[in-house]
Amino acid sequence: MKPIPFNDLSRNSPAIVGALSAVGERVISGGWYVLGPESKQFEDEFAAFCGSSFAIGVANGSDALELALRAVGVRAGESVATVANAGGYSTHAIRAIGALPLFVDVEPDTQLINLDELASILASTCLWCSRYGGGVARVREEQTKDSAIQTIEGGDCNTSLRLHGGHEART
Repeated sequence: MKPIPFNDLSRNSPAIVGALSAVGERVISGGWYVLGPESKQFEDEFAAFCGSSFAIGVANGSDALELALRAVGVRAGESVATVANAGGYSTHAIRAIGALPLFVDVEPDTQLINLDELASILASTCLWCSRYGGGVARVREEQTKDSAIQTIEGGDCNTSLRLHGGHEART
């Protein structure tokens, strides 16, 4: 049986290997592996790209989600609604702060959170909307306005998508 290249990142490598090698060499020769001028430049450029006044680089998506959960006030024992296909990183981040993941079904056509399940979600403290496969969940502010639920929208894989006639999804 021929294996399916589910996450074969080498398919794109030839097109970017030169640029990545140059950046790697610049970082290594500069002697700043963490929190140096390259990090600062990335944060400034990423903030400008997103139309934000600032951006903070972190090690990975789990760290970003954990910080976001803490920032909106999720505490140990509270539930965070998410989808199982968001990846282990989301469950890990939720559990890292002692919160409990509440897995919600996905829509068959998009693999994004099923909004028919919204009533059960609103009892949660937080809703983690993962962007899966380039899509943006159809959660709108008015759908959660009568609830105290906090909504975090993750977009580590597809930053600055647009949906719903201009709704810009941001990380």
